[in-house]
Amino acid sequence: MKRATTTLLTILLIATCAYSQDNGLAARLDSLLAVSVDLYNAAHYDEAVQATAEALNILENTIGKNNADYATLLSNEAYYNSLSGKYAEAIQFGAEAVDIYERIDNKDNPNYAPSLNNLTMYHGAAGNYEEAVRLGTEALKLLEETIGKENVTYATLLNNLANYHASLADYAEAIRLGTEAMRLYEKT
Repeated sequence: MKRATTTLLTILLIATCAYSQDNGLAARLDSLLAVSVDLYNAAHYDEAVQATAEALNILENTIGKNNADYATLLSNEAYYNSLSGKYAEAIQFGAEAVDIYERIDNKDNPNYAPSLNNLTMYHGAAGNYEEAVRLGTEALKLLEETIGKENVTYATLLNNLANYHASLADYAEAIRLGTEAMRLYEKT
């Protein structure tokens, strides 16, 4: 819930500033975003997807697709789809968000690594374990470069990678990663 609420507040502030010339449009966007979070909180994920899709349409038609605001909303759309069990859609929206963040900030956008990790989880949930390993390894390297290894987030990513390796019957790597994750969990 905190993830969606925080993202909503960020988008609402951006939307209010960016669309202040068209109060009707800004109000509609703010309303759609608020409703999507309310629907999410009520576990009405399909309806949250619909409200977010309409908000995405407004952003696309006003500021275009190639910006962080649009990518953040795509990330929300991916997340809501994943909660509905629609992993193909989650992967599609998540991949588009990651591509936008990379294109506009060359992986330096603070939302890039978390979005990449989310995309990893969508692939894992869909049973695309090889892609989950590939993306998860990239997310792990980025995390190591930005905040280091000695933290719970890094340990969680290691644990997720261990699970994906186990799903691929790569048990030696799963054990190695899982053991390292346990060591980090005990330290932090």
